[in-house]
Amino acid sequence: MSMEKENTEISLIYQSKSEWIRSLLFGIVLGLFVIIPGVSGATLLISLGVYYKVVYAVSNILKKGKKKMCFTFLLPLVLGILIGLLSGLFLIRFLLDIVPFSTIFLFAGLMIGSSPVLFKEIKGKEKRPSNILLMLIGTIFILFICLLSIYLSREELFYGQEKSVRTLVDVETYFYFVSILIGFVIGITQVIPGLSASAFLMMIGYYSIILNSIHFSIIIESPMIILIFVLLIVGFLLGVLITNKIMLVSMKKNKEKMDFFISGLAIGSIIAIFVSKELFEKVYLVYFSSKMSTIQLVDFIIGFLTFGIGITISLLISRKATTKEEIKEIN
Repeated sequence: MSMEKENTEISLIYQSKSEWIRSLLFGIVLGLFVIIPGVSGATLLISLGVYYKVVYAVSNILKKGKKKMCFTFLLPLVLGILIGLLSGLFLIRFLLDIVPFSTIFLFAGLMIGSSPVLFKEIKGKEKRPSNILLMLIGTIFILFICLLSIYLSREELFYGQEKSVRTLVDVETYFYFVSILIGFVIGITQVIPGLSASAFLMMIGYYSIILNSIHFSIIIESPMIILIFVLLIVGFLLGVLITNKIMLVSMKKNKEKMDFFISGLAIGSIIAIFVSKELFEKVYLVYFSSKMSTIQLVDFIIGFLTFGIGITISLLISRKATTKEEIKEIN
């Protein structure tokens, strides 16, 4: 396939500075999404109309003749992700502690508002039984992971088991090897829509541990934590690259079925926000079990406002997303 043909199928060239800045902003929001349990960054990419472009760019970034084009396209997105991730580690953690209902419902609104674009890829396509089945499998898969995380956390959620503040300082030696595998799975969640890295970490019990470890004083006290972070990053990169290749091959063979499966993952992800472990822990089991405090009442009221704001923002972004098909055919 010639370069000219590929560029007509998937355009990775920014036509203006505003497009570059928009990609940077997309990355910032994506970085924030990575931290919110139950929220999928890949689903956000679909809602913004750039998912297939990102998969293509990541899969081909090491290929001769395509490196510069793919790197240039991904640069603002990656910078944005880093900004969103670093700021979110502190801001989102703070907001989840102070106003969890408003924070989670803001992101829930963003997800729901993106639904028109989520289903754009299957609009007009034949709703044959096999396609509907794939959509149901995707939805059930995400809900299963979400409910499993709640089940595995049932002792602390429903039976009042004390939670101790743990960090990576407490891990056993074997975790240095396991961290590569964990990073690999996190990489997978960033490619497959509907999967949440934070939800996965919560499911295996390392979400709070990793967040609690991102402190300058702890790293100074235990420098070996840096090695764990490096191994997590290595595993993450391997997961992203390998899963991208698999997704690209799947899209080449049968994009229609992939679109239905991805739509199912997205549906499951939206539902999962409202039954996530985070909402049970910080909202349902707190706000509705005793008399609300003033800050909880304010959070509850503002939550419906942020929910509407999230939907509005997402709808505005969706309308600006490209309406033409991003991939006509991938050979």
